[in-house]
Amino acid sequence: MKHVLKHISDNRYKYLILAGIVAIMLMNMIRVLHSNAGTRFVVYAGGYDLSILKYVTVLLFMLLIVGFVFLFVKAYKWRAEQVFLVLGILFGIIYSFLLPPFTAPDEAVHIDTTYYYASQILGQDAVDENGTVLYRSDDAMYEHHGQHVPTIQSYGAVLYNFFKLDHSQGTTTFGRGPQNVSVIAYIPQTIGVTLARLFHLGNIQMLFWGRWFALVFFLVCVYWGIKLAPIGKEVIMIAALLPITLQMAVSMSYDSTVLALCFLYTGYLLYLTFEVPRITWKHVAILAGLFVWMSPGKLVYLCLALTLLIIPAEKFANKRFKYISVVIVIACGAAIILMTRYNTVVAIGSSEGGMLTEQTTYSVGYLIHNPKRLVEVIFGTIITQGTFYLENMLSQYFGWLEITVPGYIVYGFVVLLVIAAIKKADEKYVLLPGQRLWVFIVIAGIASLACLALLFDWTPIESNYVYGVQGRYFLPMLPLLMMLCKNKQIEMKASMAKYIYAGLYVLQFLTIYHIYTVIIGR
Repeated sequence: MKHVLKHISDNRYKYLILAGIVAIMLMNMIRVLHSNAGTRFVVYAGGYDLSILKYVTVLLFMLLIVGFVFLFVKAYKWRAEQVFLVLGILFGIIYSFLLPPFTAPDEAVHIDTTYYYASQILGQDAVDENGTVLYRSDDAMYEHHGQHVPTIQSYGAVLYNFFKLDHSQGTTTFGRGPQNVSVIAYIPQTIGVTLARLFHLGNIQMLFWGRWFALVFFLVCVYWGIKLAPIGKEVIMIAALLPITLQMAVSMSYDSTVLALCFLYTGYLLYLTFEVPRITWKHVAILAGLFVWMSPGKLVYLCLALTLLIIPAEKFANKRFKYISVVIVIACGAAIILMTRYNTVVAIGSSEGGMLTEQTTYSVGYLIHNPKRLVEVIFGTIITQGTFYLENMLSQYFGWLEITVPGYIVYGFVVLLVIAAIKKADEKYVLLPGQRLWVFIVIAGIASLACLALLFDWTPIESNYVYGVQGRYFLPMLPLLMMLCKNKQIEMKASMAKYIYAGLYVLQFLTIYHIYTVIIGR
């Protein structure tokens, strides 16, 4: 006991800060319970007694408080990948419940597609005569329509139906067909849904199994990405633990798989660039596999393979092998795209306009004949949408952009990313100027291609900016972009890791608090 008291006395300022933050967290819990939103816990709505949410609220806040105390006292001494794994599990599970199924952008159609592939694996009829996905009849108990805007009743539906089993005697449909995207993009989610159906779990658990398998895949990939990276471990960790990243990581969207593989690729690229003495065919095969898996989900991210050119030529047997390796990786990704999404590629490259049917969209042919319009659209997009892209990428908007958190949280994440991007004294490497320039060109090119695709698909020809682009589309490039800030001129003598971890946790707590109060207030 004396040793404990002496330790607390020697670190009294540290524990005063800890006590202050815990007190703030407790006050926020009390504020939720006694706020106007909290009064809705006594409501009997949608057939659910919502008083149970009082206990759920206490459990949520106590879990967050215990997690912070553990991080503050113990976990900050761990390596970055270990801290990521602990925080990723904690926040991943919380976000899977905080933002119920169908909340993530377009999650409904991703659920349909995953269910479709699970039915094929199980040897069951996947679609009806109209091409719409067939579900078990009991799946209609959890209404699939209108769930993309979560309310307090959404929490009630999850809590009261979570442990129900499936007793379906037939099939039903929700009037939607599967996406024309390969099962490769949905492997983790499909495994989860298939196993849940084999065990005859109800609709709610089935959806959560799909989400949790996606989360496990995400955590494993990012863990190895951070572990392999010789520099910028905290940068990758922050990017992967941004609330907006976790929203997608725990969803049924193929964005979960794409983000996981992109973060793994970032760590592996830095590992090959700085640590591996000689690039072999084994490394090329691993890279090809990553892009074969990644590309069917988001075609444009295949261009990330061009960053392989930053690997020094002396690490290859000869220059010819270097360029052949890059060509092989890109060719493998392009081949799987053509095999699985040929119609999409043709549609993007055609001059017939895009997915909007009520209005004419931009096309390749139109821009060739009107190059001035392209310049006007580029300028208009940067001026009118640039701030929105940054805010969206750094977690200000959630769901279908209808849940907003305060701007100071966004600025907090910016500060953390900048601090993490400064070279530490124990980091032996930084990207050379030429390497930084090339990475910036590739990232700018990918961002431009993403905007161009939506210019053709969604943007009316009268518009002066691109429709449909969201900041989360740039998340896969965020770690590499922040790596460009590392240089030998600015160096941090003392490690800021523990402050980064604590700051990240506090910002996550504030984000969860604001999202939760918005949803229970509806």
